[in-house]
Amino acid sequence: YSASGKFPSFLKASMFPEEKTEQEQNNPDNSNQASEKEQPKQTEQPKQTEQKPLPAETPKTPTVSPYIDKVKISRVKTASQYSPSLVALSIRPYKGEPINITGWTIKTRKGTFTIPKGIEKYQKNMPLDNIIIKEQLYVYLIGDVNPLGSNQNFRTNKCFGYLNQSLDFYPSIYSSCPKPKLEDVSHLNPYCQNFILHQYGCKMPNYSKDLKISTDSQCVYYILDYFTYNGCFKRYSQDPDFLKDYWYVYLDRNFIQDYHDTVYLYDQYGLLVDKYVY
Repeated sequence: YSASGKFPSFLKASMFPEEKTEQEQNNPDNSNQASEKEQPKQTEQPKQTEQKPLPAETPKTPTVSPYIDKVKISRVKTASQYSPSLVALSIRPYKGEPINITGWTIKTRKGTFTIPKGIEKYQKNMPLDNIIIKEQLYVYLIGDVNPLGSNQNFRTNKCFGYLNQSLDFYPSIYSSCPKPKLEDVSHLNPYCQNFILHQYGCKMPNYSKDLKISTDSQCVYYILDYFTYNGCFKRYSQDPDFLKDYWYVYLDRNFIQDYHDTVYLYDQYGLLVDKYVY
């Protein structure tokens, strides 16, 4: 004790720690709770479930052909002594919607026949492609072998008259070929120019008896290069009006019954597009 009789405070604090209040004794975590209150609670983020991609929808096969009234059998002809059998299709795509007819079938009493591939801009031994119709035109299905060779189905163009001179096509192909213009031959001598500009039809001019032509090598070269299918194709195949309105498709044999029958046309789904009774 000190001289005043009081217990020293520094000893009291160390020997007798300060007693907790009753509330503190009953709630020993109050101090911790206070500090916890100062920190905002973090809200739990909901777990993101992995979303599996939806399976792609399988396109439904139609039960009625979408080509009804767009593709029609316009004519059927039986074979004769002078010409083969033929089925003519009239095709009118709706608003330019392309119609691929390769793989379609024709059915008659003689069997089932598949429409093959073809060459739209014909050149010999070009790769075959599907016959796709993008505008109103006609397709001839012909019961004969192709004069151009196997699998050489074609769409007519404004140079085909040159091939028509040496080959027999049925139906016959209209022969009208582009004529040279004056500016195309202006580099030739005037006599040669006059000779060339007065040629008509899709054929090679006969100049063998004209010495002024046959002895002019530049003139002869132009004639041999221009008046042929390949020469015409080279000059005009990119013209917007190069292609004509007919496809010639050969089925290699007579597929039409000589007497009365019904011709059925089926699309790639095997659905009936049109029929023709004769």
